Amino acid sequence: MTTLKRRDRGQDIFLKRVLAYFAIGAVAVQLAVANFFFWHYLQRLNFAASDPVMVAWLSATVIEVIGIVAIIARNLFPNRGGREGKRTT
Repeated sequence: MTTLKRRDRGQDIFLKRVLAYFAIGAVAVQLAVANFFFWHYLQRLNFAASDPVMVAWLSATVIEVIGIVAIIARNLFPNRGGREGKRTT
């Protein structure tokens, strides 16, 4: 039985590694595509975008990356303390 558990753990680690690399690649591609389109937007404005546009773009980029990483990390490393789904008041 311990061999089965060890093999299951090895597969779990392998799948987490694959998911992590895929997520990193997906975030990199998404950021590259978003930056490409923003570059063309700025080019049309002769690189004279307003401050609110630049702040919104930078904020959205940071929030997107942090959100994706947080979601993936939460799924890769779930709470194993037995308190999942329980609220504290």
